Amino acid sequence: MEKNLKLSEVWRYVLPLKPALTLKHGVLSLREGLLLSLQDENAECHLAEVAPLPGWSRESLADCFNWIVQNKDNLSVKQSGVLPAVSWGLYLAHNLTHNLAQNSANTLRLNALLTADKPAQLKRETENLYNLGYQTFKLKVGRFSPRQERERIAAVLAGMGPLGADLGSLRLDANRSWALSQALSLVEHCQDLPLAACLAYIEEPLQNCEELPSFHQASPWPVALDESLCDTAISPAIWQACSALVLKPMLLGAETTLHWLKRAHLSGKTVTISSLFESPWGLAKLAFWAAQVAPEQAAGLDTWRAFAAQPDLPVWEIQQGRLILNPKMLDKPPLKAVYLNKMIL
Repeated sequence: MEKNLKLSEVWRYVLPLKPALTLKHGVLSLREGLLLSLQDENAECHLAEVAPLPGWSRESLADCFNWIVQNKDNLSVKQSGVLPAVSWGLYLAHNLTHNLAQNSANTLRLNALLTADKPAQLKRETENLYNLGYQTFKLKVGRFSPRQERERIAAVLAGMGPLGADLGSLRLDANRSWALSQALSLVEHCQDLPLAACLAYIEEPLQNCEELPSFHQASPWPVALDESLCDTAISPAIWQACSALVLKPMLLGAETTLHWLKRAHLSGKTVTISSLFESPWGLAKLAFWAAQVAPEQAAGLDTWRAFAAQPDLPVWEIQQGRLILNPKMLDKPPLKAVYLNKMIL
């Protein structure tokens, strides 16, 4: 049963990302968000994170703050007009407690997010992560020519060790970079690579998602939906063309996330839970939730590495490519840390 939550305090965080992250919409050197201190009717304290991502989320951080203040005495996931990032923060505050976390799995597999550009660097990065126990790797594609992307993919495969679904898995993410002809050109360039053994999927290869059925018919590569999931009214043809869903709850909001999670499970499609570069507090909550709803899939939470050098943040213990799920990761952060500022309500 959903608790009635009231706002006690709001803190704004600003965390440097090291190294800065190159995204489709620009370079991200700082991550900003809100931490909400909430109280239920029993005076129990709950912590929520609200962190829309500039250039991706439909709402801004200012939009979220204004909505939260306007509704501070009755904050609910089901409230009319609730913004996606706010609804997700409230959903976890309502539904993920230390007691529930105790019932989660002990570990969660992570996919390793590869950051190098050049093939030689990619091979070394992949080898290093493979030797640390990672078995699932994610590579961003779409910024280079098909020939160059083929060389980058080949370098990752060379660093992955034995190929096969149980030994090494590769996820490609194109972020809607290509026209249909460009995407098919990459597929053609990669025909000589042993991708059939290890390619889990390619996320959102096309600028026009309506052409995904055509890509599916012309290509052996499995397709995953990501950005397209912001709209719950995708066509039956697009749904049939995809084999996996990548859910970013902070982008989608609670209602849309749960809609797609249920539909995927009913249809037998793979679900990957992925971050929107939330802070380590939000990532910790997301990790415990992912362990409950998609325990078999490597989660896309490797963005924690961008915050690894910061003090006073939840410690992530990784063993053999698995996150050790310690309920202490959900503890309330030290709110006097240098990167937190209390907001005036």
